[in-house]
Amino acid sequence: GGACYSGMRVAIDRRAERQRHVDRFEHITEHIKDTSAALQKRAADEEEARRARFGHAATLINAGARGHLGRNIGRERRLEKWAAICMQRHIRGVLGRMLAEEERWKLVRVAPSKYSLNLMRIRSTITMERGPKNEKMDWVELFDPMTNAFWYLNRRTGHSTWTPPEPFDADLFCMWEPWPYP
Repeated sequence: GGACYSGMRVAIDRRAERQRHVDRFEHITEHIKDTSAALQKRAADEEEARRARFGHAATLINAGARGHLGRNIGRERRLEKWAAICMQRHIRGVLGRMLAEEERWKLVRVAPSKYSLNLMRIRSTITMERGPKNEKMDWVELFDPMTNAFWYLNRRTGHSTWTPPEPFDADLFCMWEPWPYP
């Protein structure tokens, strides 16, 4: 009976050994599963953190780009506004000078209206013409028999005046001989 007991003992020991191997295998398998799950969770957390960092970096880059573009657009708009103001200032200056020039000519003109100026032109005779050599003479000196006076007309601009304009200045002075003293 002792051999049977010892064979049984060997079988029980083998079965126990096999069970220990199975238990050990299950324990290792469970440990691998837990470790794998932990690693997968860690990898997912790291991926989420990487995506969050990437998203934050992308947000910063977009914000910087929007800020840069916004500053450029703002600068362009300021420059356009400044250019428009400069052009308006220049045009207003030119128009203002033109209006002032017209007002000055209104003060010295011969006739108060174009109609009366045309009437004077018809009854007057041209006595002298002055202007650029190669172009039509701009200024003409006319004599009005009704007023018995000379007046001047610019054919190009239509301005008229009783006082001689610049082209006639050279003809206005005389070289008189001094009076002989006794």
